[in-house]
Amino acid sequence: MQDKIINRLIEDELVQAPVIGIGVSPYEQHHLEAFFQSFPHKLNASFIVVQNRVTGGCVTDVEALVLPIGYRAKTIKHDEKVMKNTIYFCPQGAVVTLTEDKRLHISQQLSTDQTCAVNSLFQSLANVQKEEAFAIFFQKGFCVGNGLLQLVDQGGTALSCSETDSRLDSIYHQHFKDPSTLAAYMTNIINIPHVDVADPVLGRIVERLEMHKGIAFSPYEKQKMLSVIQKRMRSAKQPISLLSEYDRLLEIEPDELERLHVQLLSGMTSFFRDMEAFRVCEQKVIQSIIENTMKNGKSRCRVWIAGCSTGEEAYSFTILFLEEMKRRQVSIELQVFATDINRKAIQTASKGLYSVESMARMPEKWRTRYFEKKGDAFIVKQSLRKHIVFAPHNLLIDSPFIHLDFISCRNVLMYFQPEVQKRVLSRFQYALKDQGMLILGPNETVPNIPRLFHLFNEKWNIYTQSNVPKYNVYSTHDACLVELKERAAQYMKEVSKDYDACLVINDFDKILAISKGAYSYLEHTELSDQSCEYVAPDYMKEMLRQTFQKVWTEETEVVFQHVLVSEKGRKQYADFTVKSFDRRFKGVYVILIRLNERGKNQQNGRGMGMSEQNSVYQQRIVDLENELNEVKQKEYDARAQLKAKNTQIEELEKKQEHFINIINNLKATREELYRPSVKPDLATLFVDRDMNIRYNTPTAASLFTSAQICHQQSFQSMAKKLTQETLYDDIQSVISDRRVIEREIETNEGEQFTVHMTPIYDQGHEGAAMTWIKMTEMTKIKQSLHLAVTALDNSHIHIVVATEEGTIQCVNQRFCEFVQQHEYDLIGKDIFSVYHSLCQCDELVKQWDVCLREGSWTGELYFQDLSGRERWERVSLHRIDDPDKMQSTVMRISEDITNQKQSEKMLMKSEMLSAVGQLAAGIAHEIRNPLTSLKGFLQLMIQSKKYQKDYADVMMSEFNRLEGIINEFLVLSRRKSVKFEPVHVNLLIEEVIMVVESQAVLKGVSIQKNLSPSLPNIQGVPNELKQVFLNILKNGIEAMDGVTGVIQVTSVLKNNQMMLIFEDQGKGIPEDEIGKLGEPFYTTKEKGTGLGLMMTIKIIESHGGTIRFESKSFEGTRVIITFPMSRKG
Repeated sequence: MQDKIINRLIEDELVQAPVIGIGVSPYEQHHLEAFFQSFPHKLNASFIVVQNRVTGGCVTDVEALVLPIGYRAKTIKHDEKVMKNTIYFCPQGAVVTLTEDKRLHISQQLSTDQTCAVNSLFQSLANVQKEEAFAIFFQKGFCVGNGLLQLVDQGGTALSCSETDSRLDSIYHQHFKDPSTLAAYMTNIINIPHVDVADPVLGRIVERLEMHKGIAFSPYEKQKMLSVIQKRMRSAKQPISLLSEYDRLLEIEPDELERLHVQLLSGMTSFFRDMEAFRVCEQKVIQSIIENTMKNGKSRCRVWIAGCSTGEEAYSFTILFLEEMKRRQVSIELQVFATDINRKAIQTASKGLYSVESMARMPEKWRTRYFEKKGDAFIVKQSLRKHIVFAPHNLLIDSPFIHLDFISCRNVLMYFQPEVQKRVLSRFQYALKDQGMLILGPNETVPNIPRLFHLFNEKWNIYTQSNVPKYNVYSTHDACLVELKERAAQYMKEVSKDYDACLVINDFDKILAISKGAYSYLEHTELSDQSCEYVAPDYMKEMLRQTFQKVWTEETEVVFQHVLVSEKGRKQYADFTVKSFDRRFKGVYVILIRLNERGKNQQNGRGMGMSEQNSVYQQRIVDLENELNEVKQKEYDARAQLKAKNTQIEELEKKQEHFINIINNLKATREELYRPSVKPDLATLFVDRDMNIRYNTPTAASLFTSAQICHQQSFQSMAKKLTQETLYDDIQSVISDRRVIEREIETNEGEQFTVHMTPIYDQGHEGAAMTWIKMTEMTKIKQSLHLAVTALDNSHIHIVVATEEGTIQCVNQRFCEFVQQHEYDLIGKDIFSVYHSLCQCDELVKQWDVCLREGSWTGELYFQDLSGRERWERVSLHRIDDPDKMQSTVMRISEDITNQKQSEKMLMKSEMLSAVGQLAAGIAHEIRNPLTSLKGFLQLMIQSKKYQKDYADVMMSEFNRLEGIINEFLVLSRRKSVKFEPVHVNLLIEEVIMVVESQAVLKGVSIQKNLSPSLPNIQGVPNELKQVFLNILKNGIEAMDGVTGVIQVTSVLKNNQMMLIFEDQGKGIPEDEIGKLGEPFYTTKEKGTGLGLMMTIKIIESHGGTIRFESKSFEGTRVIITFPMSRKG
């Protein structure tokens, strides 16, 4: 029994009620709180609060919110059913939408769109609640998205509240600066009582509208009209709650009657509204129409935009037709008829002047092609305007256009009653050509349409002309046509004795049968496939407009007496009778004409021919008076029924009050029966004012003692494991002072907890809720994290983490010291600008791109700081991918190796000086030879005492040789350039061999060259490469000490690589020691240091090359060096 009562309560809470969306920015949260606190009493509504996270912050705490009486607040759960009198808060980082069955759907918010949550909520409200949707924005500044615009487009109500005016206040229906005023306004408009469509007051309002401009609103769908009227009631300066009060307002304020009239006739429209529907028309419908027009050899295409409002839709379709004809390069005359019942809207459309905001959905290329700027607006160019004819037109009375290829009547039929919808669709079916197409609004459901049209696109309600015969849309086979003709012929014989003429006309004004005597009353005698609109004189057209609807809706006949007609050029008087033809043939009518002999002699008789139409209007007045009497009688009956219903309502209200008291008592019982909703894995205790435990989770028992906690056991007796003596006093303070306390607690076993104590007041019971969160593991993690951060800050490497775009997110202390800036100054800066300002170095951009593309980059970076000091860094870039955030970050790790580079320079210099010393003996011998020659020739010239040219030429040759040897020797001690430049390797080898050749000769070693003449240049540092070749040749000469032999030097181009081979015939190196070559201070020579070979390897690697050693003991050594040909400096 208890479960049934609770389920009934839940069902009662799920009663349909308005769902109001609220968007709030962080700076306006105080307005949100004031708004809820200002409700004078409970509203029959629900609220969904979503935060606009553009500027950060978080929404007010749910538990701390002071709610209006009868309301509850809760955080939204996925797929939760909306309950009335509830305030729902969207979780941070989530998106909430309302489904058709009034459920709340939760999804993850994209980090790239921080206004996504507000947009999604408002869009779902617009889709589900349409014109009944409400949106409130507590905002400051520019905070409007597509969701709010769609809600307004659907006819919903948008309200804003802020101390300062927004730049988009025109979007909102009303703006409030005081939350209490907004709360009072919402109370008035939400509590507007339900109005029945049969309310006689609604009938009076319809009469006022029809008398205002003469437009018949009776066929309109009453529920749609009532929705617009209630919206006008809410939009009043002081919202009106009763329909009778609004009726009195219309009586005393003609301006409000005009506003209601305009709003009823004005449809929401914009350029390319429902872009997907226009895309379907562009790609399928219009292409098919143009193709059929070309295939049938036609030169004209006719389009009707019914209900065009202010013209946006007419211009949109015309653009699509013109673009398709331009694409096909065909010349077809395009005729577009754009009609609407609202004359003011037609005037606006005809001017073709539109604001910048209304052009937002117009593609730029079409805006440039078909519109031109005029002040702060855009005006339609003549190239587009000349194809369209704008005219007022009533779908229910005026004759339709004919021979049409395409009709658009979107979101119009939904305002009509079903029977009127059928009649209008019959007119459309008649007006379209074979294979013509019709598009309706996506939300319109029209009965009987499958019998008139074939479905082309279900989603956008697009149809094609069916093969149903147009003379009778209800006929399904040829037998009906034969039967109709036979019945018409028989009928005309029957009435020929009493009437002078007879015409049988169908629902589309098409003449199906005609008697011989009727030809004299028509303007044209060629009646093949002609409509009555084409052949009938003006007075007959006027009668048809006035009578067909009355005959069809009321199933009666209409008689016009003393009508002045022209019969064979003579003016006579006649009586006209219009009635349904036969019940078996719906939509078929008969016009009977009988000459009035008595009226013929009346010179001043009433007539309606040519220009005299008083009799028709007089008859219309009589009809209206009869209708008025009928309405008054219905009003009297409705008032009697209303009085009886009011009595019943009063009795029901008394019963309702009684049941509300019962429900409140049951709710209190339900709260007592249900346990508090807590997670069982949390240690949670509920204690009362006397410190007795009223409830606990299983985890709490193991926290205090191994035994089971008994109900109402003293908390003090259970907390033996605790070391915090003040905990007891804290709980008493929470209960008495009604405040929240959070404290760190440590047990006797050394475990650490965070205790959160919150006061509880429930139906006269006071106590506290204690939640114990174990922090032991978290404390260890914090300590480990602190050690790791400290280690990174004190390490010698520089670490910086940035986004893909280069925005710095994290740095360590060493990096801050390196760039001489504080951490809080660096976070958020651009890493490229930081490095550029520090060292004027732009290499980081190239390295960054490589890292993002390949995942990492490693290398050395040389630059000069602002003081001009040379600096070196060993740099490593690593890309860190985050699949959750769909983005990557880059970590740059660098180490200052300036001191290491300086030490290497010193080693290279030392090694060079050592090489110079070892070469000194050979260089001295090499210099002595040319000096001896020079001395001999000089002595001969002195003895001969005359100048001899032959001696001078030989002496000059020896001087040049001496100068070359000295220059090459000096190169070894010069300061090296680190600039890469084009280098011809063969020339460098030749120069080095010339230097060491004399030393080799002294050692009994000869150097043979096998250099390829087709080697291209490579990018390199000449002096560094010379030092490499010199070191290798010197080692080869020393390895052949005491051995007479040859050192072979070879250069060759192989597999897009330059290969250099140095091969000696020395004592060789053991295979197990080859791997140690290049290590500092490792050498196979008695007096060597190993530093020369180490520098050689580093130089080769800096040039992008490789070096390899092949050797065996007593078989000589082979050194192979390779350089890539694509190497760039």
